[in-house]
Amino acid sequence: MTPVEGGSSGFSVAVRNQDGVLVLVIRGEVDAATSRSLTPDFEAAAVADGPVVIDLCGASFMDSAGLYSLLVLRKRLAERERRIAVAYWPQGAIATIFHVAGADELFEIHASRAAAVAALRD
Repeated sequence: MTPVEGGSSGFSVAVRNQDGVLVLVIRGEVDAATSRSLTPDFEAAAVADGPVVIDLCGASFMDSAGLYSLLVLRKRLAERERRIAVAYWPQGAIATIFHVAGADELFEIHASRAAAVAALRD
């Protein structure tokens, strides 16, 4: 995992390939300061092949800038007919912002990374 300097404490992104699915594991606070650092990883995900999972189970906060970044990635993947799923704790802070913004209706949501990867492999 690579911590982002100048960003919120504990923020990091790790990129993995799990069973043919590109997985981005995001930890810490995803806010205006840290969401900019997601751009290279999201850009790489957008031009790669196959489905993408965004694992937010370790994220403690997300603001509108972070959500916007995810929506842009979703659009880019949809243009290439690629699937995306998001994993986050159903009762956590990330679930709240997705629900309030209506984004939970736009993404395939799962309660764990394993469930998201399994859904995209099928």
